[in-house]
Amino acid sequence: MDTLVSKIRSSGNGNKVDPKAEKFASLFVESITEQARQQTIVEIFHDGSIELEWNRGPRKIVNVTIDGNGVFRYASLFHFDGMHGRGMVEDGIPADLLQRIDEVTRR
Repeated sequence: MDTLVSKIRSSGNGNKVDPKAEKFASLFVESITEQARQQTIVEIFHDGSIELEWNRGPRKIVNVTIDGNGVFRYASLFHFDGMHGRGMVEDGIPADLLQRIDEVTRR
């Protein structure tokens, strides 16, 4: 978990993270495997929201954006099969989204 927090705090783009978004991103990441945590790409947007991304080439990608209200929006592409949606971090992460993250990060 500390690795993700350090990635968030040092994203390097100069944007300041919303502390609430950081809290919700940490809760989200508790739901994924350690292997997926280590492969998380983190970006901070100008509004302080946090983007988490996992990819294995251009045809296997999962993208999740989390804001300070605890809302997450996600999209994934597996070859030609797309999936997208939104939810509240506090309500839990959909099993199909967790499965996609696991598929992308499994070695």
